[in-house]
Amino acid sequence: MPGRIVCISHSKDVDGLSSAALVKMATNAIVHLTDYGEILSILPKVKQGSDVYICDLGMNEAIAKGFVKEVRRLSSKGKVVYIDHHPLSDSLRKEISNAGAKVVNSPRECAGVHTYWHLKKKLPRRATLLACYAAVTDYMDHGPIARELIGGFDRQFVLMESTMLAYAISYSGGNQDFLMKIVDSLAELKAPHQIEGVVEFAQRQAENVSRMLQLIGKVGKNYKTFAYTESKEYSLGLVANLLIGEFQVPVGVALRKEPNNFSEVSMRGHYNDKHHLGEIARRVAKKLGGAGGGHAKASGIRIPTPKIPEFLELLKQEFTP
Repeated sequence: MPGRIVCISHSKDVDGLSSAALVKMATNAIVHLTDYGEILSILPKVKQGSDVYICDLGMNEAIAKGFVKEVRRLSSKGKVVYIDHHPLSDSLRKEISNAGAKVVNSPRECAGVHTYWHLKKKLPRRATLLACYAAVTDYMDHGPIARELIGGFDRQFVLMESTMLAYAISYSGGNQDFLMKIVDSLAELKAPHQIEGVVEFAQRQAENVSRMLQLIGKVGKNYKTFAYTESKEYSLGLVANLLIGEFQVPVGVALRKEPNNFSEVSMRGHYNDKHHLGEIARRVAKKLGGAGGGHAKASGIRIPTPKIPEFLELLKQEFTP
């Protein structure tokens, strides 16, 4: 893909899809959707001479070295812009920057807001809504830029459209065709309710949530400082949030066992919780030979499945008052 503009963005949430749609709207980029641990399977396929935008894909120690190497290769003949909101150490920020990338990163706003702000001169006014959807669903609508952007629209409309979009993504189970349809439609400034399948999928996911509300108290386990359950749901973050409400704990932890002997984990924190879940995820993952990261109220971890008991013990230590 020499001479083309490429966007590689997070595939699992509104923040990542909105970021991708904003880049596509502003630059007509070719979009690739992926998850945190899979970015190194895509970057090597991008040919030199391409301009590359990388959005909402937080760095961790497991992929940092390979990521910096690819940034150096691509920036030698093209532009690389790394846009993210997950915490980034000063040393890694410097490495990525020295490798030739422009780093747009701050934990004060979500990736969608950062992407909009970086490209706003190339975007129409209504593109602001995409940043609003991202901020609301990533629980970062309190950021100074996000508050200003959301204040320019009817808040109930933003909340309704954002929730429908998030629920539809969850129900889709990672269907790439559907996710790309969302990106393409958002880039055309369609509202979520106007995108084929979104309303139907959102309604089905709402029914799933109602069902989970009835079951979560039976399948979850209360560890006092956090609640935990295993689930087969695609949206583990949703399950983790339900645990917080059901067990009245500051943190919810949901885990899904994958067929490759690894497990995916999502942690969510109550608004009043003081823990930084992203930092906890990185510490725990490093001890278990996995990968993890995130921001203060939401994080993800990938761990070897045989180490689940050790994982729970580490969480007990982390959340000890």
